[in-house]
Amino acid sequence: MITVLIQELVPHTERTGMQIALENVWYNFLLSPVEARRFVDDINHPLVGWYFDIGNILRYGWPDQWIRTLNRRIIRLHIKEYSRELMKRKGVREGFNVELLEGDNNWPEVMKAVRGIDHRGGWLTAEVSGGDRNYLKKISSQMDRIISLW
Repeated sequence: MITVLIQELVPHTERTGMQIALENVWYNFLLSPVEARRFVDDINHPLVGWYFDIGNILRYGWPDQWIRTLNRRIIRLHIKEYSRELMKRKGVREGFNVELLEGDNNWPEVMKAVRGIDHRGGWLTAEVSGGDRNYLKKISSQMDRIISLW
């Protein structure tokens, strides 16, 4: 059903040149990278791909494995951190209450996987709660450290 709905949107993407990028949010729809790959492949259109959220996937698996499996189907990458320890101790959503580089992402492996698929899509976006100039400089510095691993 969802595949059909997305296929119905394809003519609009072709007219506008926009892309449809599906994100792995926590709705328990696709829980493995193989399922996600098959879903995108079933749609089979170059303007339909994956918006891969690196932090969201830590609840279900390993980001580097998802990146290698989804490969060129990844249109955009979304940097976010997650702590399985906080999730276990305080609750599922609390896992996000950790600074970039201080959670469970293995950033060297994640960036090795990104490099390995020769990612050419949109680069990285970060989901942050907002903040003043100093906080945004801190986020920028953290992202620079992550990107330097690529």
